[in-house]
Amino acid sequence: MKLERYAASLPPASSWGTWMKLWEVSATAPMVIGHRLAGMAPPGSTPTARQRRESTRMGQEKVEAWSEATLATGQRLFQANLAMTALFWRQVWTGAFTPAAFTATLTRLGPRLLGDSLAPVHRRVVANNRRLSKARPASR
Repeated sequence: MKLERYAASLPPASSWGTWMKLWEVSATAPMVIGHRLAGMAPPGSTPTARQRRESTRMGQEKVEAWSEATLATGQRLFQANLAMTALFWRQVWTGAFTPAAFTATLTRLGPRLLGDSLAPVHRRVVANNRRLSKARPASR
């Protein structure tokens, strides 16, 4: 098999990076949950100021990550919609309608959409794991 044909059969590089980020989030998120639960369990119903700050930070990060992911997804879908509309009108005016062009455009959208949506979550999960794994044990 020629090298060009082999290279064309591989998924785009962006999809590999996206899948690696997805794997890293799925492997790291349980560790972050474990760190946080271990910090919440000892004080019970009377958390320390440090643990209250961590709980507040956790909530704020979740809202921020969700809003950033939603914005990134919306922007990517808007750009895809504009590209598909331009492709459609270009084909209408030239008289050469090809469904393969639409399929190729949609195929490229998937990994990019997932990557854009996953980026804020990935960044926070990895940073939280790094920060919480170094944190000193909770003291009363």
